[in-house]
Amino acid sequence: MARKKSKAEPLVVALPDKPEVTAEPVSAEEHADAADFLRAHCLEMSYRIHWFSRVKQASTEAKSVMAGAVGGETSGFSITRRLFSSRHPAIKELNRRRKVIDDWRNSLTLVMSAKPVKQIKAGELVAGDQDDVDDVGADQVDAAEEADAAAAPRGAGRVASGLRLIRKADVKAFWDGFWLRVDDMMAQVAVVESCMDEIKAADRKQHGSSFNEADYPTNLAAAISVESPTFSTFTVTVDLPPEVYKAQVEDMNRQLSESVSTASASVANAILAAFGDLADQLVNRQRVHPTKASKLAQYENAELLKVKPVASVDDVKMVAVQLRVEQDVLDDAGEFVRQQRVEHVIHLPAAEWKAVLRPTAVAERRKLMTGSVEKLLTWIENFDKVKSMLGSYGTQFDGHLDPVRTLLSRLTDISNGTPEGLADVLREGDMYRKDLANTLTAAAAGIEAVSEEVKSVRRRLNKDYVGQV
Repeated sequence: MARKKSKAEPLVVALPDKPEVTAEPVSAEEHADAADFLRAHCLEMSYRIHWFSRVKQASTEAKSVMAGAVGGETSGFSITRRLFSSRHPAIKELNRRRKVIDDWRNSLTLVMSAKPVKQIKAGELVAGDQDDVDDVGADQVDAAEEADAAAAPRGAGRVASGLRLIRKADVKAFWDGFWLRVDDMMAQVAVVESCMDEIKAADRKQHGSSFNEADYPTNLAAAISVESPTFSTFTVTVDLPPEVYKAQVEDMNRQLSESVSTASASVANAILAAFGDLADQLVNRQRVHPTKASKLAQYENAELLKVKPVASVDDVKMVAVQLRVEQDVLDDAGEFVRQQRVEHVIHLPAAEWKAVLRPTAVAERRKLMTGSVEKLLTWIENFDKVKSMLGSYGTQFDGHLDPVRTLLSRLTDISNGTPEGLADVLREGDMYRKDLANTLTAAAAGIEAVSEEVKSVRRRLNKDYVGQV
């Protein structure tokens, strides 16, 4: 009689196949209904946090030394020094508390589109494609605006820096939570000020003889200012000449229409990123095995890290496949020294990459990060607060998220209800990892399909708008 194993064989969780999903078509009327909802029930909101300087130009003497080391001239270099070592615990905590303010904003608001741009080309007035407009210079954008600028993928419209959409019903909650978090941040500023001697000592070690005490504010709290959130309705003053009033209304209507597309694409982008990060960690490591005759044979046994959609080529859907290969490092005599890991990205047709690379899951599991679980839970919770602003797109997103919510609810009942507890359940249960990986992959396919419908409707509406102009 065979001896019974003490425990079941570990399950190898392979990368699930992404199902083919088609989004429900969204009509121009349904899109317009979403824009009307923004006009009637939402406000434009903004705030700014002015931060203390973290960068200073190096002295002329230091620039001269550095330029001379490479045989150059100081006029050809811009050399800066970083102040306030981010590795100091007090600075890390201050940065975290500032981020908490933006996280609070993100939980109740959505990005909105920049104002429409009209361009003159060959003497003819045309509607400018906002994707072609340059963004604000990096030196004029704070951290919150950088997050806005990165929020929407290309093809979804340009994001208005620092401006957000918020429901009128959420203004009171946002206002109270905003100032509560600002007070918490400013309390940490006092802690940083009490540690300034330690922070300067760390910077002095990094800067050497170029360290300058005068670079640091004598009163850190006075160097930080917070502009109160402002709210405005989507209206145009009637005290304008008729033709100007008409043009202003048309621009506002187009901005609201664009904002539906931009916000929907931004939400899809963020949820897909959260789903993708966690799904990659739930499956076992995979290695690829191209045929020996393939041009990609050099990647035999390379680890498959990530597969993500990229721009189509000649109407063929493409993916970027990220691989990690181990390469031998040799000395000058050709003797083996060590192995190093190098990552490569190759572009392949979406319908063919699996057949070409032939990925196979192996027994080794990937590390599951609690932060990825928390990110997923946060985005699902945030979506429930803002989905009404997305109209038909939000309804479709919601339907694809339902199976994820159901499974997470079941797993939460098993765990203690925290991200840490849920992560522990997933680490210990192979079947749970497999179920969640499959569910996330299926939901992602649906959300991607809706995201493509967002772009399709936007292109159609822009074409109509250009025709009207």
